[in-house]
Amino acid sequence: MKGLLSRPIGIVGSAGHRRLGFVERRKRPADALSVSGLRAELRQRLLTLSPERAERHYSHLVQVHDELGRQGWAGVGALPASVLARALIQADELRREAPSAAMKQLVDKLRSLQPAPPAPAAQAVEAAAAASATDAREPRRPPGASLEVSEATQEDFEASKRSWFGELPPEPEAPEAHK
Repeated sequence: MKGLLSRPIGIVGSAGHRRLGFVERRKRPADALSVSGLRAELRQRLLTLSPERAERHYSHLVQVHDELGRQGWAGVGALPASVLARALIQADELRREAPSAAMKQLVDKLRSLQPAPPAPAAQAVEAAAAASATDAREPRRPPGASLEVSEATQEDFEASKRSWFGELPPEPEAPEAHK
C-alpha cells in the first residue's frame, strides 16, 4: 500500500477521454524522443509505403534514416545540403499525411540542419564572379599573370581603338520621317 501511494499521479488517457491516474516514473516526455525513437517511427512510416513509392519518392529520407542509425544527428548534418533539403520535403509530406510528435520533431530537426541561405550581397558577388569567369569575350590569362594598366588621353584611346577595329565608317544618320 505504501508503494502505491508514493507513485506519481498525472493525467492519463487519450485526447477524448482523460482521467487522473498513476503515471510511470521514468517515462520520457513526448517532446524529447531519442534518436532511436525517431528512427523507429520513421522506419515504421517508410515500411507502410509500397517499395516502389519508398524507393522512388523517399530515397533522401531513407538516407537520413540510415545515417541516423550509423552516426546520429552529426552524420545527418554532414549529408549534402541537397539531400537534406529533399529529405525535409519528404519528411514534411509524411508528417502531413499522419501527424505525430516524432515526425514533427524530425521535420523541426531537419529544418534546423538546413544551411542558411547566402546574403543577397554575397549572391550578387558570386553571380558577378561567375559571369566574368564565363565571359567569352575576355581573353583567358594564366593564373598569376599580371595585368598591365596605363593611363592614356582620349586621343591616344581613339587611335588605339582605330587600330583594333580598323577605320570605322561614320555612323549613318537616321532618315527623316516622311511628312
